[in-house]
Amino acid sequence: MSETPHEKFVRLSTARLEKAQHAIKQLTHLGSKNYEFSVQEAEEIVRALTDSVGKVSDALNIPAQDVATISYEDYVGTKPGGKTMADGPLELTPEETTWAISQGDQLNAIINTMEDREYEKAHSMLLNLMRS
Repeated sequence: MSETPHEKFVRLSTARLEKAQHAIKQLTHLGSKNYEFSVQEAEEIVRALTDSVGKVSDALNIPAQDVATISYEDYVGTKPGGKTMADGPLELTPEETTWAISQGDQLNAIINTMEDREYEKAHSMLLNLMRS
């Protein structure tokens, strides 16, 4: 029995997405204190990834978002500057996105905590990270 076009899409997209996510996770490790980098170098990485996501979006006919957003349902917290998640989605500037990438391991722990729906704990972890 041969593979249908949809089955092939699912098989290939799953494998390729896992590889891409692994590669991105490896990039987040560059944000640890074991490495030194400039804001311009970090922005170059973010820009390259954003461009690549845009190409995937175009290829799949899905509009790409211009800014990263976090929905209220994903996390209840605050953004520097006093805007709360209740005010709507957080829109991260390129500088905030660069900072977020540089905090990779700590943000991964916060994301995992949010995925476990431990929002209070995630909120506390995020505030501690922002204060450090």
